[in-house]
Amino acid sequence: MQGKLSTLQLLKSLHFNESVYIVGGALRDNILGLESKDIDLLCFSSGSITNVTKQLKQLFKDKISSPFTVGAHPITKMRFKEDVEFKGSFYHCKNVELDIGQAKGSLIEDIRRRDFTINMLAFDLVGKELLDLSGLALKNIQNKTLNTFPNVSSENVFKEDPIRILRLFRFSCIYDFSIAPKVEKVLTSCSRLLKEVSPERIRTELEKVCIVGKLSQFIDLADRYYTLKYFLPEVSSLKGVEQDVYYHSEGDVFTHTLMVVKNSPKGVIPQLAALFHDVGKPQTQEFFPNEGGASPRIRFLRHELIGAELSENILKRLRFDNRTTIKVRTLVKNHLRPLSAEKWSLKAVRKFCRDLGEETNACLDLAEADILSSFNKDGQLRNNPIPKIRKEIKKQQSTIKLSPILSGKEIIEALVLNEGPRIGEIKKKLLEWEDEQISLGKTPTKQSALTFIKDYLSKLRP
Repeated sequence: MQGKLSTLQLLKSLHFNESVYIVGGALRDNILGLESKDIDLLCFSSGSITNVTKQLKQLFKDKISSPFTVGAHPITKMRFKEDVEFKGSFYHCKNVELDIGQAKGSLIEDIRRRDFTINMLAFDLVGKELLDLSGLALKNIQNKTLNTFPNVSSENVFKEDPIRILRLFRFSCIYDFSIAPKVEKVLTSCSRLLKEVSPERIRTELEKVCIVGKLSQFIDLADRYYTLKYFLPEVSSLKGVEQDVYYHSEGDVFTHTLMVVKNSPKGVIPQLAALFHDVGKPQTQEFFPNEGGASPRIRFLRHELIGAELSENILKRLRFDNRTTIKVRTLVKNHLRPLSAEKWSLKAVRKFCRDLGEETNACLDLAEADILSSFNKDGQLRNNPIPKIRKEIKKQQSTIKLSPILSGKEIIEALVLNEGPRIGEIKKKLLEWEDEQISLGKTPTKQSALTFIKDYLSKLRP
């Protein structure tokens, strides 16, 4: 069977009677050899959006969604539900979304309003012709340069929509593109414009770089052009903060943080957890200076708690969903625990897995990234206990339960107890007992569990 072609190739093969163009990022990605999940179509004639959507629905029927409209400046969307076979060829279309908009003015006017030349290509679906009306789009894609339309003030480009500053950084780090001198020249003076951008739009840019694992480069660029303090002041404040004398020998907390993010897996949650893992350090050091007498354990506990609270506040401010916020907070709060894993007993391993639940592996990933980005006083990488603890967890996985062998109802019925907080305390003790039994090579049973609870309760009675 013939290999699948792209959605872009499918659209180019269709015959439209309307004046309609493919514009923007999909054309850029195609030249770069990348597949795009979002394709923008631009219509010019009155009523052409309706005609185009009707034609697409007639051609692909149940394989494409019905058109739906979103946004204050309405965009009509259609989404392919599955791949498509069309005229003997197979096209990879599943989950590709089409954004169909009505042009405001001529094609060149639309092009001039766009952010960077790499997004200014247009493909005429009637004339079957690729158009570069900026005269720089193809050249800038080939020489990997981020530039604005010729004879248009880059400062005005950012003033029209300040989120373009973060889009610039995103394109630069994702595609490894340099920034043109004329754009670079105005970045610092425009950076304060980011204060006008809604939290939701900033969140979207962060999510996009996290998904591809480029958050470290993105934050580095934002710092280099003095923009970081306008949307993530808590991370910017890590600059110049000395590393903890107990574990780090070189560089400030900001430099270390970028290394941890770079060493972390792709994805919104792992990348953000890495970015915020040491965000509590400045406040911790104010409370406990390095030369102070507080033990490492006390410092670490305060550092984790402050970091967890700050990370939650940041994510709420940027309108991240509750699931992401809770997971990142959990990882930041627990990221130091695995650093002492080499000394863990079997009981400690099992408790860690129960406490972290489905975030166990993510917490180990963060701890390992932290270790691989840290050095001892001799400038050597710290000892990494994580691979060993992963093996132990894998060995114990089948016996680690989040709930004890007896349910609350079984405990109440067997011992004729009333419901209440006491049942929760008993279940917690029961889990600790189960861990103890397994570490001794014994297999807990419901009967032995009941015997333990009776003995435990008898010792509590006066």
